[in-house]
Amino acid sequence: METITLKLQSQKINNIDVENTVTGFILNYNSGNHIITVHHFLPIDKVYDQETNNELDIEINSSWNEGLILNTNNVNLSKYKIFSKVHNNIPKLNSRLSMKVDGNRIELEFIGYDMIPFNNIQLDVPILLIKARIISNLDKFAGYSGSPVFIKNKIIGIFTKIRSDSNIAYIIPIYIITKNLEKEDNSNIYTMNVKNIQKIGSWIVNKDNEVYHPTLKLNIPVATYFLIEGDLNFKSIIYFGKKKTSVDLVQTVTKKDQVSDSNANIVLRNDSEYKLNIRLLTFLKNIEFNSNILYDLVQTLMRQQKETWIKISDNKISFV
Repeated sequence: METITLKLQSQKINNIDVENTVTGFILNYNSGNHIITVHHFLPIDKVYDQETNNELDIEINSSWNEGLILNTNNVNLSKYKIFSKVHNNIPKLNSRLSMKVDGNRIELEFIGYDMIPFNNIQLDVPILLIKARIISNLDKFAGYSGSPVFIKNKIIGIFTKIRSDSNIAYIIPIYIITKNLEKEDNSNIYTMNVKNIQKIGSWIVNKDNEVYHPTLKLNIPVATYFLIEGDLNFKSIIYFGKKKTSVDLVQTVTKKDQVSDSNANIVLRNDSEYKLNIRLLTFLKNIEFNSNILYDLVQTLMRQQKETWIKISDNKISFV
């Protein structure tokens, strides 16, 4: 088999949790096998192999992208194909891509890429997603998030969502997924609040505040560059100002409070107070919490300069 069906179980709030079914696949990277899937920014507590109901250990529950990477110890690897070939750079326009759904090969056509607000919440850190038009007929895509997407016989990314009104699939570049396996710190969003950057390493920052990424082979926003490449003890030579003075950037500024915490997705204190972050908002959206309240919480999250705590009870919110 090429893929594995997984059941995601969220943390609980007021004894309520969310369960999602997603798809995963096994990738051999840097001499190790890993199950690759997506968390959709849900506050994940446990993950199960749906076929065997075995619980799978979480290796990386990334805060800076949708990557969810699991240990293979409780999986019979002899049942699954283990992939190792990846295609890191963004493909040429009109390139043919493919993915497998229910044993059928689905054809797609690369039509470009988008810089999407972070989980659709504008935090000035856009995320890079590949866009592809779905050529094959398929009634539903529910449960297939996390499926590998191929260009020829190499994985170019993983399917994450679809725009049903236009038949457009969004795909996380595989370079972003494997970057999780290389980083020391996947709990923080790394960015930089310095303006007038003119050069990062040997790459010039253009008038649109974009810089060339040599692996992806395209220009991306500076904020996205630091999102992808930023890490604990991250170093790069930055030139800024008219004199183009070079500096050694040791560590960028983090926005951890708006995403999740290093040790927990939903952060609880005093038994009833929750830290406002993207994982909490995603949970509330999935349980169809009051939409007007959710809108107010999103606006609060976008404006907040420091951590915000709320109480949740009976479809009502109060700020602490």
